[in-house]
Amino acid sequence: LSLLNHGKVMKKSLSLIIGCAILIGCTQKKEINNYEVAKEQVASQKEHNHDHEGHNHEGHDHTAHSKPAASKPAASNPAAFEWAQPSNWKEGKKSSMRLASFNIPHGDKTADCSIIKLTGQAGGVTANINRWRVQVGLPQESDTVIKQHIKEVKSPMGTFQFVKLINPEAPDNAILASMCFKDSFVLFVKATADSATINGVENEFIDFCKTIKN
Repeated sequence: LSLLNHGKVMKKSLSLIIGCAILIGCTQKKEINNYEVAKEQVASQKEHNHDHEGHNHEGHDHTAHSKPAASKPAASNPAAFEWAQPSNWKEGKKSSMRLASFNIPHGDKTADCSIIKLTGQAGGVTANINRWRVQVGLPQESDTVIKQHIKEVKSPMGTFQFVKLINPEAPDNAILASMCFKDSFVLFVKATADSATINGVENEFIDFCKTIKN
């Protein structure tokens, strides 16, 4: 009986030892698997870095996706005209009649600038200026008087006929306008605002007209 009990105790002890060994083995195996996964992640990152470092960077701009696009010195439009847009001029309201629109800032106000192309001679210089004079509340004038107030502005496309129209009695509505007459079309550049804003943007408006070409 004593030997039988001793055998049972030995068998239980042996089972306990085997069970502990299996538990320890499983624990070690799990730790190794976790470590191997970590090694694979590190290796993957190294491969990514290696591929990036070995990439041919010639002609590739890595700042293009992080920096805002620089403002272009010249803008083109569907009618094949080009001009140098001042950096502070912003795109204005769109219209089917306009090739382009800009908001010209001056203090806390802006002038609305439009570029329009019309075929033919569009009525000529005097007719257009008289139409604008009426818009600001000024009387129409003769061709002789109109020509006295015109300033010529040279551009690569040709000569613009420039005029500034301000009505002292109605200072809230004033105009800057340039016209370049070609054989088959006329290009109009026009800015509208109150008289103070028009006076403030006059020089940059003229400078802009000097850059237009086709």
